[in-house]
Amino acid sequence: MDTALRDAYIRLHENYFPGTDLPIAFEVGGATEGVEKASAPKGWRCFVCDLTKVRNGKSLVFDEESIGCRGGRFYLGYDAERFPDFRYFLSYGKPGEREGERYKQTPEIVD
Repeated sequence: MDTALRDAYIRLHENYFPGTDLPIAFEVGGATEGVEKASAPKGWRCFVCDLTKVRNGKSLVFDEESIGCRGGRFYLGYDAERFPDFRYFLSYGKPGEREGERYKQTPEIVD
């Protein structure tokens, strides 16, 4: 990482967005030497939970084995299709069938 560029960005971010967190940056297919690989989940674990470590300044490499949730696998390109009723899972669910995560207000917004 170019530390001068990083430091310049941080100064500008603090100037234009005071009091806000720095954004999370992703790189697809770049070099991974010296960066810790995210561990494979033991059971189910949402990809968003792993971003807490990144938000706290840790660099992580993710691959197909690192992603434990089906939504994360789909949105990160490891699964080609959404699982059935995914639109309800991300919104308010289907009473008696599937609990919803409530990330989105309606299934239509998910679509």
